[in-house]
Amino acid sequence: MKSLRQILADPQNASAIGRFTSSALILTCFAVGVLAVAWAAADVAQQQRMKSWVEVPATITHVSLNEDGDGAQETLSAYEYEFKGKKFTGRRVGVNQMGGGDNIGDFQHQVFCELKQHLDQHQPFRCYVNPSDPSQAVLYRQLRWGLFFFLTSMGLIFCAIGAGLLAARVASGGRSRASKPDGLPDREDAT
Repeated sequence: MKSLRQILADPQNASAIGRFTSSALILTCFAVGVLAVAWAAADVAQQQRMKSWVEVPATITHVSLNEDGDGAQETLSAYEYEFKGKKFTGRRVGVNQMGGGDNIGDFQHQVFCELKQHLDQHQPFRCYVNPSDPSQAVLYRQLRWGLFFFLTSMGLIFCAIGAGLLAARVASGGRSRASKPDGLPDREDAT
C-alpha cells in the first residue's frame, strides 16, 4: 500500500488532486457569489410584493436588541394586529429574508429605539399585512440599500474571483505536460 507521500509524489495523482482542488475552489467562489446576489434579488422582489400589503395599526408587545461580540445587532419584536376582524401576532421586523443580525449601517439600532418608544408609551405602531395571507406581516417594508449593495458587491467579487481562477486554469491547462522537454528524466528517475 502506498503512503500519502508516495501518492502525492506521483505526478498523475498530484495533477488530479490539483485539478479537483481548483475545481472545488472555483465552484465554491461561484456558488457564494451567486447565492449572495440571489439573496439580494430576493429581498428586492419581496419588497416589491410588500408594496401592495395593507397598512394596519399594530401593538408592540416585545422589543429587544441582540448584540454579538462582533458588533452585529438584531432587533427582535413581537406585535399584535387585527385584519378583517381576526387577531394575529407577528414577529417579522424588516424585508431582509436573511434574518439574523448585521452591522451594516444603523438600521437595527434605529428600529429598536423607535419600537421601544412605542412599547414604552403604549402607542400604536403600524404594520403591513399581506391581504392574501394575513398571518404574514412586517413592520418595515423599505429596502435596506446598504445591505443590498453589500450583498451584491460581495457576490460580484466572489463571481469575479471564480471567473479569474477559471480563466487561469484554462490558460494553464496542459502546460505542465507540454513544458517538459522530451528526453529529460522524471524526478523519480533522476535520483
